[in-house]
Amino acid sequence: MQKLQMQLGGTIVGPDAVIRSRSKRAERKLGPPANPSREDMLLGPKAVIDGRLTLTYRDVYGAKHATVLDYSSLQRWEDGVYIPDVEKDLVDLEAAARARPTTGDTSTL
Repeated sequence: MQKLQMQLGGTIVGPDAVIRSRSKRAERKLGPPANPSREDMLLGPKAVIDGRLTLTYRDVYGAKHATVLDYSSLQRWEDGVYIPDVEKDLVDLEAAARARPTTGDTSTL
């Protein structure tokens, strides 16, 4: 089992890095979504997502999975998204980020 060493403030993987399923049916960025626009807010109240927690893990067969949870301005965790059979877990994304030259752009991981 590999462990990801987290430093204060998170990881070197940027918020634009994406966790996606191998089937390409589900994906989420590591960072929270942008705040709703004024036009969206006129259609109905929407919670602002203040933070995102992404957990990745491997099952007993070695398949990688992810769960993504959003923390909202309503001070609660919103419904999570389960992404089965992901291409890269957080350990893989971290290894790829460390192997790349430091350009500051982590969106293509």
